[in-house]
Amino acid sequence: MESRTGLAAFSALWFACAASGAGRNVPSMPPADVEDRMRALEVELGKTHTDLAEVRTSTQDDALNRQRQLDRTVEELARLRQDVDSEARRLEALANSIEQLRAEFEKRYVNPPLAEVPTSVAPDRRKRQKPSSATGSTAPAASSPAISLPATLTPDQAEIFTLARDQESKGRRSVAREVYQQYLAKWPKDSSAAEVHFRLGELAFEDQNYPDAIGDYATVARDFPESPRAPDALLRTAEAMNKLALQEDAERVLAQLLKRYPNTAAATRGKAQLTGASRGKKPSN
Repeated sequence: MESRTGLAAFSALWFACAASGAGRNVPSMPPADVEDRMRALEVELGKTHTDLAEVRTSTQDDALNRQRQLDRTVEELARLRQDVDSEARRLEALANSIEQLRAEFEKRYVNPPLAEVPTSVAPDRRKRQKPSSATGSTAPAASSPAISLPATLTPDQAEIFTLARDQESKGRRSVAREVYQQYLAKWPKDSSAAEVHFRLGELAFEDQNYPDAIGDYATVARDFPESPRAPDALLRTAEAMNKLALQEDAERVLAQLLKRYPNTAAATRGKAQLTGASRGKKPSN
């Protein structure tokens, strides 16, 4: 409506100018041509308004999309911050547990109580660690039938190992793993290290970290072949390999178990697993 009113005013002004200049030889334009030109200008003006509306709409859509993307980014950052805070709290709790454990180590081994210092007491403690046919072993870890420790275990070794087993039994696997690794750092080649590597393998197996479990089990079987844990380590290696869908490798390990330790409980279980695996295979054409 505004464009038509402006067009009419422009037409009237044009005719007035044409009339006033009639006596001065000003060239005139036929009214029909003026109307056609006005209509063309009106069409162009309408197109311009349409283009402006489209640009305005597109700009609003872009701004809305950017705002939505910004909102999603803010939400993702908030979730990430929550995850980081939760992980930080977990690490702080673990650090506190490890710090308490180190303080206990320092109290026991760096600054022991005066009652443990005299040399007259130490031989008696070592004597109590040796197994006896009448009373059995009094070493702290010997009460558990699942733990195989050599008779020559020292008091320090027994205390550290018992501490690790205690943390493991309480479900503090990260702390137990730390203690076991400290044990290996002090006595890497001792025969008792076979049991420590086996316990580390068990912790990794429980965490479904089968590659690490295989690594610790393999250390027992390779470096401590005379250990009572060697047959169990081979059996558990095969079980971890089955978890990783390495059936053929597992069968080869079980075959080695039957060959190297034929008269053990682990060999009996390995033979049963081999029989079950062979029955489960599809006959080849």
